[in-house]
Amino acid sequence: MLRLHEMHNQYGATDEFQKEVNWINNVHMNEGRCVLTYMWGDLFRRSNAKGSILHDKLGIARTPGSEMVLNRATGNLEKCARELCPYAIYHEDIGLVNSAPYAANGGWGAAISGNTSPEKQKALADFFLWAASRDQSDQYVIPKSTLPWYEINGQDPWRKSQLDVDKWVAQGFDRDLSKQYVESILTNLVSKNVAVEAQFPKAGEIMSVLDKVLHDYLLGDTIAPILEIYQRLRGVFVPNEEKNHLGGVRYIGMALMVIILWSSMGAAVWIIVLRNEMVVKVSQPLFLGLICLGTYHGLQYHLYGN
Repeated sequence: MLRLHEMHNQYGATDEFQKEVNWINNVHMNEGRCVLTYMWGDLFRRSNAKGSILHDKLGIARTPGSEMVLNRATGNLEKCARELCPYAIYHEDIGLVNSAPYAANGGWGAAISGNTSPEKQKALADFFLWAASRDQSDQYVIPKSTLPWYEINGQDPWRKSQLDVDKWVAQGFDRDLSKQYVESILTNLVSKNVAVEAQFPKAGEIMSVLDKVLHDYLLGDTIAPILEIYQRLRGVFVPNEEKNHLGGVRYIGMALMVIILWSSMGAAVWIIVLRNEMVVKVSQPLFLGLICLGTYHGLQYHLYGN
């Protein structure tokens, strides 16, 4: 993945690390400085804005897919088959193509505090209903195509009625381009392979850290200790500290270890020298030697942990 970003960085905007994503995608595309981007529907809605050169130069397509997917059982990339890619789309010229549309920035939500008065709760509920109503939301989701680009927000359609191509045409958008835009959204929404952004506690902070690590990597800076940062954000980080609290007792233990080691070696030598004596033979020299070897190996395990 890092290699892919490195390759992408070679062809990206020279100031893509100095500006935020909306600036790079919208301004650079509208000025003709970029030929391709991967983004929400902002560019489509701003393609007719004053100063944009994209009026008749923009094309829209769904997120591309791949003929190869990861087989999680084998850990290898394999060509799509129905068993491996149950939701892949068949194309006559290339066969099955698996696509996983990315539902980035999972949406907006509103909440009303239960600690406020019933009157304020009702007032807020009425406001949210008004803001989400068809008439009110349509003017922001489907704006006049000739508005200045900075007056057009980044809100994609979220009502079925807002995916009506005729509504977009009525606001001054090109019919064919509007159809491409609407069909791309519909195709992604009905996909059973859609990938939703990470939604767990601290996900936003973790993604910010990953973004910074990638940013620093592409700039050639030192990569941050990502595992430690992740563990700290999750509240499970344990510092790598010395946990041996034996103190001076350690030296007594080491002295006893030396005594045991030399005793074991002495016993082994004694067994070898007197192996033909009746007492040693009856005690089985091989068995006695294994005991000596086991003592040595046990000390080694406690010293080195292997």
